Amino acid sequence: MVPEGQEVKGRDAVEAFIRGAHEQAFDAHPELKLLVVENDHAAIEAVFVGRHVGEFAGIAATGNQVRVPYTVFYDLHDGQIESLRLYRLAPLTEQLKG
Repeated sequence: MVPEGQEVKGRDAVEAFIRGAHEQAFDAHPELKLLVVENDHAAIEAVFVGRHVGEFAGIAATGNQVRVPYTVFYDLHDGQIESLRLYRLAPLTEQLKG
């Protein structure tokens, strides 16, 4: 997650991070708005939609509904994701406090 300077490395670690956000901290799913693929690059615009059901960023489950727009840029190699950069457009923790 680029703005926060957070980096996750390795296929298993990235999968665990994504699943943790969508299945443990939140009961959530991405709402895809746009997908662009060209050569060895891809990008999505999406909205993270869900309910806060577990600890996230030191905040205990609130039950709050969240909608957070984000973009992800992917570098591809041989049809596989080699790396990605995620940019959130709104602070998720602010929605949990409100």
